[in-house]
Amino acid sequence: MKFYFLNKLYIKIKNKFIKKNNVVNLCLNRYKRKYKRVDTKNTIIRTYRKKIISKIFLLGPKESYSYIVGSNYIKNYYKNSIIKLCSTFKEIIKKTENEKESFAILPIENTNSGSIYEVYDLLINSKLYILKEFNMKINHCLLSKKRTNINKIKFLYSHYQPFKQCNEFIKKFKKVKIVNTNSTSEAMKTISKIKSPIVAAIGSLSGSKFYDLLVVKKNINNKNNITKFILLSNTYNKNEVDNARILIFMINFKSKKYRVINIIFIINKYKIKIDKLENRIFYNNKSQEVLYVNIKNNFNFTILKKMLDEIKKESNYIRFMGYFI
Repeated sequence: MKFYFLNKLYIKIKNKFIKKNNVVNLCLNRYKRKYKRVDTKNTIIRTYRKKIISKIFLLGPKESYSYIVGSNYIKNYYKNSIIKLCSTFKEIIKKTENEKESFAILPIENTNSGSIYEVYDLLINSKLYILKEFNMKINHCLLSKKRTNINKIKFLYSHYQPFKQCNEFIKKFKKVKIVNTNSTSEAMKTISKIKSPIVAAIGSLSGSKFYDLLVVKKNINNKNNITKFILLSNTYNKNEVDNARILIFMINFKSKKYRVINIIFIINKYKIKIDKLENRIFYNNKSQEVLYVNIKNNFNFTILKKMLDEIKKESNYIRFMGYFI
């Protein structure tokens, strides 16, 4: 409406002064040229076109390792995105499933603590697809709000995964009570409020700055501590599947002796290379099992279809879970 008002103003001034003063006429023509471009319908559409903003759900609060991955890596691929922090892995999956144009970041595996089974179990009933993987070197720090040393610490807060990843260091503590939290950032946030020299947390160096904590000791984790994170979404790009490096399938079957071996035998029969196998029992029904299979893309899809058709006879159902490019 503003631009139309300015055009009316231009006409009014022009009618009043155009015959009297050529200088005014020249200035008004410049004014008209300036605003004429803005006053067209196409220009307004181009200028104010709505951009699709994607939401990225991950484990918080701020400065959790998931948050660091989201900030440093994902924004390079999805610049037009907003990070949404969740308190549990279950909450991350639910919110991503319910929102269009949204993504989830979840840790799936660590070189020291192994597979994160909580995530695998949640993926059993999830509708999300795996799109990418991100590896992050994790350097844990021992943090406290007050100046202290290892011998004084009586309570140690963190997520259960860092406790596994730092088990060699934790052995040095004589008497310490382990307190599990939903994330490392929640642990850091908690001890920043307690303000006691006998309380400490395992967390990141950037987290110590954010929560104003003192670093008691750096790099307390076991050697070569790398965590694999995965990016998930409601949909996947079918064109990318052909060029994928790894394809991921979930096979659900009734628990029976040699059933897993039979499935592996079928995969080998078609000369398809297995990159990884993860066997999980349903947490609510021990009579059923789930086999996660990562296979290398060294086949044509006709062979893959034949293999899957044969596996179906040994299973309840097969679900395509996603891919790694």
